[in-house]
Amino acid sequence: MTKAAWTVSAGEYSDYGVCAVFSSKETADLYASRLNAAGGSRTDAYFVEEFPLDPEVPVEGMPSWTVYVHRNGDIEGSHVDSTANLPTISSYGKCPRFPNGGFVVHCFAADAEHAIKIAGEKRQEQLALEATQTGSKEP
Repeated sequence: MTKAAWTVSAGEYSDYGVCAVFSSKETADLYASRLNAAGGSRTDAYFVEEFPLDPEVPVEGMPSWTVYVHRNGDIEGSHVDSTANLPTISSYGKCPRFPNGGFVVHCFAADAEHAIKIAGEKRQEQLALEATQTGSKEP
């Protein structure tokens, strides 16, 4: 599992800024909630973002891919990105693309087969993480 850092940020676009960086999500959540409770001059809410520490450096010339994966592992589709995306996985509840939930995985891969394999592994990691957070025995 990749190590992460959590930031407390606020704002959007040109007003966006990182306020603090934490080694635990719990501390970042507490900090953001205390800032939001205190009010102050900002009109927008403070929020927590997660960033990987020491992410894998992509192999030169390897394109960025996006893969759409249903929670059950079915692949909705994949494509080479027009611009590079950082390797991430986003989890979605029920929505038009994923009626039973799913994931959007961004990764660097040699081809579609490689991207789908990486997406499957990231899906399994995410399901296992969710199971440990909810106390479920089924990933």
